[in-house]
Amino acid sequence: MLSRTKTALSRFKPQLLQLKARYLHTEAAACLEAIQRLDDKLSAVVHTDPEVVNIPEDTAAKSSELPLQGMCVLVKDSIDVKGMPTVVGEKERVGNIATEDAPIVARLREAGAVMVGKTNVPVGCLDLQTFNDVFGVTKNPYDLSLTPGGSSGGSAAAVASGMVSLALGSDLSGSLRVPASFCGVASLRPTDKRVPVLGHTPPAYCHQNNLQMGAIADSSSTLNAFMQAASIGKSMGADGLPPVTWRHVSPPSPRDIRILLTTSLPSVPTQAAIVDAMEAFGEQLEGWGVQVVRTAPSLDRKSLFRAHKLFSDLCLSVAPSPGANPLVKRPGDVSPTAQQLAAAERVRDEHRLILNGFLEGGAFTAWVLPAAGVLPFAHNPAHEPLDVDGTAVPYWQPLLGYAFQASTCGNPVVSLPVGMAGGPP
Repeated sequence: MLSRTKTALSRFKPQLLQLKARYLHTEAAACLEAIQRLDDKLSAVVHTDPEVVNIPEDTAAKSSELPLQGMCVLVKDSIDVKGMPTVVGEKERVGNIATEDAPIVARLREAGAVMVGKTNVPVGCLDLQTFNDVFGVTKNPYDLSLTPGGSSGGSAAAVASGMVSLALGSDLSGSLRVPASFCGVASLRPTDKRVPVLGHTPPAYCHQNNLQMGAIADSSSTLNAFMQAASIGKSMGADGLPPVTWRHVSPPSPRDIRILLTTSLPSVPTQAAIVDAMEAFGEQLEGWGVQVVRTAPSLDRKSLFRAHKLFSDLCLSVAPSPGANPLVKRPGDVSPTAQQLAAAERVRDEHRLILNGFLEGGAFTAWVLPAAGVLPFAHNPAHEPLDVDGTAVPYWQPLLGYAFQASTCGNPVVSLPVGMAGGPP
């Protein structure tokens, strides 16, 4: 009986593939229409591929059980997509077309995703806002006068406005978490080196750097599908890191969860609205039966931040210079020395042990803290001081203060919205 059913279904395979291709075509066309309709005001998308509506037969033939089958995905402009430009807001890169997919893009394609275009970034991905002279200023969907954050600000604005459910991004010092927070969406920075980081501009050749690719999404379930897709692959990547087999883990009972809640840190200027939102979230968790302990790990944040800055400087210093031999030290080169990096690695390893002692030893399930010390602010190209409840503070201090710990230690980070502050997330 079963063999007869299979034989009957096989007769209709061409028609089924046509219906599936038509469905995928409709999904891609709807996504492009949404981008065209919404992006005039947001300037979140810098390139689209109109050919994605032409669904090839091999794509339609893929299993419907693939984690991202038919899902339209936008990609941060710093991540290579074959046939699409990689400009990163730099005029000299206009017309630069990627010749191959970044490994993470290739994995998502294998999982059924459809790459529909690229999203805006600040120049060289070096800001926690999103603007440049090539593609302009990206705006926050909740209030066009506010920034969506950066450097994955285009990806966050695209997801928050409903153009796509999933967009790729990257994170060196909060570049996934800050825009996700500012736009009221979810983000995931995976464990250090959990997914390949090649195919990024600036490049991530050195294993000591803090750069990590990840995603911004409309929900935690979409992030789950992304991580499942990012784990697809059989061979070791060019960065020498084999894919890790994805496995489903059942969620524990709320009473088995113990949260380390930090509503603010003394060293980070933090707006009262954020502290209040974090406290309300802690109370909500307690109402669900979750154990909540209000404190923070005992980290030497000054030393850890110095190490973070050295690793960040390393990431930026490996970018190739036209006409220069990368194996020869250039005059005026101020990249970190081997001695500095060795010291930074010792600091990082010491703090990994401290942080993981809280998280991996069973004492706490997760450390919950703000993504940033400020709410979305007005576009600020000159990096003027930010206002924290009437006090002007240096631009970078409330933006980096909560982000660098996980970046340096390599822990995975999920960012989720916890409420609205009278308008912005």
